[in-house]
Amino acid sequence: MSLNWDISGVKNHAVLSIHPDDREKAAANPDGTYRLNPVTNALIWGTMTIDIGQITEKNWKEVYRRIRAYERLVGAINQYYKPDGTHYPRYVTAQDVYDHIGLRTNVATRTSAQWASRLLHMTDADVEADCLEIKT
Repeated sequence: MSLNWDISGVKNHAVLSIHPDDREKAAANPDGTYRLNPVTNALIWGTMTIDIGQITEKNWKEVYRRIRAYERLVGAINQYYKPDGTHYPRYVTAQDVYDHIGLRTNVATRTSAQWASRLLHMTDADVEADCLEIKT
């Protein structure tokens, strides 16, 4: 199934969602096509990782909590690329999540307990795979 998303409910989405390097061009030509802001992109795709389909006034802290937990275990869900092609991790902040209240996707929302269980299950699979490589 495809990931469908909508950022029209995000305050200031016309500016916030555009890649920072493209904002000047977008201001001059608002009807053009521009790259998506890497933070917005990470949050869109991150909804699948955290099993929450939208960011609301009511749940934005839970969204941040799940992203933060996932990033502590796995690493940043976002990367920033420099002009020379190198990149570095860019962790999602609470402000990033708050600024994206109104973002919606077609991801089914699971309870915190269901999500935590899935996260541990993924870790178990990694551990099992690692243990298979042990020479006894």
